[in-house]
Amino acid sequence: MNPSYLEGDFNGDGNTDVAVSIKERASGKLGIAIVHGATRKLPILGAGIGIGNGGDDFEWMDSWQVYSKTPAAHAVI
Repeated sequence: MNPSYLEGDFNGDGNTDVAVSIKERASGKLGIAIVHGATRKLPILGAGIGIGNGGDDFEWMDSWQVYSKTPAAHAVI
C-alpha cells in the first residue's frame, strides 16, 4: 500500500504517532501497527487480530490517508 506509513496525532495526546501497514507472516493477513509517539505502545489492528467490522484481515483496504479533525480541512472550494 502506498504510502506504507502515515503520521498524525492518532490518540490526541499532542505527540506524533506513526501508523504502518503490516502483514502477519504466518497467515499473510494485512493490518496496521500504530506506534504511539510518547509511550511507544504498539497496538495492532488486523493482521490476524480482529477489530470490529474491520475483521482480522485488512486485505479489503487498498488506500489510506490522514484527515484533519477541523471542518475547514474537508471543505470543497
